[in-house]
Amino acid sequence: MKIVCKAMLRKWRGTRIRIRVNDPESLEWGIYNLMLAEGHPKCIIDWGDGSSTEATSGECHHAYAQAGEYEVRISDDIDELRCLLRGGSTVYQLLYAPMIREFRTDAALLAKIATDCFYKAVNLAAFHCEGSGVREIAIRSFNYCTSLVGRLDLPGVENIGTDAFKESTGITELHFSNDVEEAISALPGFATAFGASNAVCVFDLMATRNGQGAGTSPCRP
Repeated sequence: MKIVCKAMLRKWRGTRIRIRVNDPESLEWGIYNLMLAEGHPKCIIDWGDGSSTEATSGECHHAYAQAGEYEVRISDDIDELRCLLRGGSTVYQLLYAPMIREFRTDAALLAKIATDCFYKAVNLAAFHCEGSGVREIAIRSFNYCTSLVGRLDLPGVENIGTDAFKESTGITELHFSNDVEEAISALPGFATAFGASNAVCVFDLMATRNGQGAGTSPCRP
């Protein structure tokens, strides 16, 4: 009798960003600034083309050999995700941000989507954070994300900045957990659905705390 032992592999957990590099003059894409979680000296960024970077802080970017669609993976070692582009200038915002197609995270340590993170990511069509540790979405995080359409579920979010979704006019519903209604309703941008002028805020999800709990499938028409 032959016995085969299989090692139990830890389920990969972290953040996935789907991008499309489609301009021969802009085969580079990157992250302006990573904020590592306390007690985590590094994170791993898998660029989706067979190469990876061990990042400790600051700016991380990568040059692709050819145009195409890639899934960038960031290990569950970061506390705050800042601009998903190489730099904060208008040139880089226009060049890097539109490459983003989808954002998905179940990272327990990722607590904050920072200011301007997805600014003018006009092709971002899906944002998923159910089962994650995301608690805060800062001001202007999703300005001009015009491809986000329909319902967006934010089961763990407890704080959201004014104009976080400014000019993201395709969003019609923002759903939060039912235990944060008082806190969210008291925030300055609540009356205007945080800049998503066509959206209403609903409190009907289960709470997600420290990466536990569940929300429904987000960002759907």
